[in-house]
Amino acid sequence: IIETKYNLETANTNLNKFKRNFSLFQFSSQEIIEYDDFEKLKGIEFGNQNASTQLTLIISPSCGHCHTTFNDAYQLFQKFPEKIRLNILFNINPNNNDNPFKTIVENLLALNEQNYKNAQEAIIDWHINRLDLGIWKSKWTVEIPHILVNQQVQNQYYWCLKNEFNYTPVKIINHKLFPNGYEINELKYFINSFNEEAKSEKSLKAV
Repeated sequence: IIETKYNLETANTNLNKFKRNFSLFQFSSQEIIEYDDFEKLKGIEFGNQNASTQLTLIISPSCGHCHTTFNDAYQLFQKFPEKIRLNILFNINPNNNDNPFKTIVENLLALNEQNYKNAQEAIIDWHINRLDLGIWKSKWTVEIPHILVNQQVQNQYYWCLKNEFNYTPVKIINHKLFPNGYEINELKYFINSFNEEAKSEKSLKAV
């Protein structure tokens, strides 16, 4: 039993060393098929806009896995608020008026237009505090500027369609797909590497 325990701990240590190799992480990150217009998608943001570690989540309010993913990302942001920018986008069909969760996205984006801090609190209430739909709506329903909000819902949905993202959550790290086999909390091992990479790129551009 002791020998088995030792072997497992050694194997786990070696695996962690392997996974924490920044070059491997970068190599495992896939390119996005159609990146055009990504910067025009306006989501709910946390953290430092100029951070070298830029994490985007594309989620749906009806997705159970999205609760966990958002919570993991938010916990990481809280540990490194100046070193991470967390951006939340949505993948929800704008033409499906029978979807009771569509109103959550619409109100979140409307709140974001009016006061981004309220949008932050509202999305935390949904994905972390897990408020009931009726309670959440009574707390966070606002007058929706339909043109702006509807356009943004459509833009985010059709961007996902172009990239064949017919699932949620989608995780994007610095313009690439977050690699399979890694957890969001493991990004903490690469924050300094992303920062050094960003400095190198700036130096090359300055030459």
